[in-house]
Amino acid sequence: MELKDQIIRLIKEDAEFRKALTELLGLFDINVTINDLKEILKGILDTVNKLAEAQRKSEERLSKLEENMALLAEAQKRTEEKIAELVEAQKRTEERLSKLEEAQRKSEEKIAELAEAQRKSEERLSKLEENMALLAEAQKRLFEKVEEMDKDIKRLDKTLSNLGNRWGVSYEYLIRNFFAEVLKQEGIDVNYLNRFTYKDDSGTYGLKGTIYEIDILAKDSKVYLIEVKSRGERDDIEWFNIKCEVLSKVFNFKNTIKMFLAVSVDNQAIKRAEELGIKLIYGEIYEVDQAKT
Repeated sequence: MELKDQIIRLIKEDAEFRKALTELLGLFDINVTINDLKEILKGILDTVNKLAEAQRKSEERLSKLEENMALLAEAQKRTEEKIAELVEAQKRTEERLSKLEEAQRKSEEKIAELAEAQRKSEERLSKLEENMALLAEAQKRLFEKVEEMDKDIKRLDKTLSNLGNRWGVSYEYLIRNFFAEVLKQEGIDVNYLNRFTYKDDSGTYGLKGTIYEIDILAKDSKVYLIEVKSRGERDDIEWFNIKCEVLSKVFNFKNTIKMFLAVSVDNQAIKRAEELGIKLIYGEIYEVDQAKT
């Protein structure tokens, strides 16, 4: 209403304003009455009010538009922040991907190295298997040779035994004389060896009727229990040890020294003699297959 009052006041008080307004409205008739002007003014006021309402609505729309623009700007800001976060996340993803690719590359290199090592191991294993096959073949030939030698020794033993019988002496006697010099170095004179024999008629120490026989020499408060053979095997060593124990009990021998002399012995006889505390004197060693014992 303030604008309307101002316009009415100007029309009443300001002639120039009335003239300008009349010209503006195309009213050149100076005889226009106040009522006419009021009608005209009313129309103007209606128009002004409509324009003011339109302006108000425009301002409301503009305010709403400004609010929407602010919201849009805020949304744009958040979008840009989200994009920045996505860019950073993408960067981190690419870095992780790069690390994974590097780890994959190293893994592939390691696998390649392992594959190469496996190939070399297989080559070495194949060569080792070949060598083992050759060794097994050589071992087989060696066993065959040992068996032949064993047969030859047995034939030689038999031949010498037959010769000894022809000459009126035993084979054991020949072997004992063969070791005479060795026993002499031990301070033992074979001429003073005595053959002790015990038959276990009651089976006190073993199988009933078993005969235990051994050479014995007493010297310097010690009792030497001696066995002389052409060859010594594990069973021979163990049987000699049994005879020593039985005769020591039967004749109450104290402070005994067990000695076993042989022209040839096998590797197992040497080990068993050490375990039983027997002094083993021998000329040569031959190997025995562990699987056959």
